[in-house]
Amino acid sequence: MVDIDPMNCEIARSNAKENGLCVDVYEGDFLTLPTGDIFDLIVSNPPYYPANTTQSENPHKACSRYENFLPLEELFSQVKKQLSPQGEFVMCHHPYALSRILSDRSLKATHLQFVHPTAQKEASLVLVRLKKGSNSPCHILPPLIAMDEGKPTLQAKAIFESYPTQSA
Repeated sequence: MVDIDPMNCEIARSNAKENGLCVDVYEGDFLTLPTGDIFDLIVSNPPYYPANTTQSENPHKACSRYENFLPLEELFSQVKKQLSPQGEFVMCHHPYALSRILSDRSLKATHLQFVHPTAQKEASLVLVRLKKGSNSPCHILPPLIAMDEGKPTLQAKAIFESYPTQSA
């Protein structure tokens, strides 16, 4: 795991321990990660609020939320360096960036799923699976609806039950 923010690293360590996972947490900038390692899979929840919006004065919140702390194009550049030839990159991002995500020809989207807070609201998140060197078609999965009448949908409950993790 990699995060530039010390508090996020501590939260990751605590959550891993709470869930019985053995993980290495590297505190640093993913863009300058000092490793020559190549990975088959990279998973990311990058900061994705636009850099040109009003930002939190709290440094922890700011680096966790705003894209200027990890610009999408720079993230993609580093991911391509660290992925194996058929490696996959799974990420979530705000739908406004979808055209930028899909414009990179060396990482081809194989799966897209939009997440909606409710069935009546626009998507607030897009889940994207990309593959390096792929010619696979892109599969658009059914939307994930998080809430209905103030409660998690059956679909959301099923996800939580499938992955019964606890957040410390």
